[in-house]
Amino acid sequence: MYKSYSTGRRWDLYELLLLQRCQRIDTAGFVRKRKGIFMKIIAAVALMLSSNWVLANTRSQPADEVIRLEREWSAAFLRHDVAALDRIIADDFVGTDGRGVMSTKADEIQEARAVAPDAPAPPFVILNEVLSDMKARLYGEVAVLTSRNDESVRTGDREMVLVYRRTTVWVKRRGRWQCVSFHASRMQAH
Repeated sequence: MYKSYSTGRRWDLYELLLLQRCQRIDTAGFVRKRKGIFMKIIAAVALMLSSNWVLANTRSQPADEVIRLEREWSAAFLRHDVAALDRIIADDFVGTDGRGVMSTKADEIQEARAVAPDAPAPPFVILNEVLSDMKARLYGEVAVLTSRNDESVRTGDREMVLVYRRTTVWVKRRGRWQCVSFHASRMQAH
C-alpha cells in the first residue's frame, strides 16, 4: 500500500499501475493528435519553401545574367561578332586594358573586327581568353563584376599567355544590361 501525501488516500500497487497506464494512453492520444497537426504544418512549410526555391531558380538572377553577358562579350570578341558587341557595350563605354590603353565602344568594335586577308597583321592579337573566378555584386541597377582573365595573345611573331584581373561595370537601362566600364590589371607571373 502506498499513501498519497497530497490527498491522504491509500493506493495499492495494482491501482497505481492501472492509473499510470490510463494516463499513458490518454497522453499518447493527445500526442498523436498534436503530432498529426504538427506534421501537417511541417509539410505545408516544406511545400512553400520548395516552391519558392523552384521559382527563384527558374528565373534568371541579375548576377547570373551579368556573368553570362561578360562571357558572351568575350566570345563575341573572339569570333568577331560586332553586332553582339554593339548590343553588349554601352554607347558611353570607357575602358582601360591591361596595357594601359584607353578605349571607347567604337575602339572595342574596331579591334574586334576580323583583319582582311591582305592587310598586315596587327601588333597585338587576342587568340583566346578564359574567364574564371567571376563574381558579380549588385547595387540596384548597377553591377560590378570581377574576374580573372587568362589571355593567349600574339605580339608580332611571339605567342604568350597574359593573366589579368578585370573589373567591369554594368548598368541596366531600358530593361537590359550593358557594360559601361572595363579595367584590367596585369598579374605578376608566379
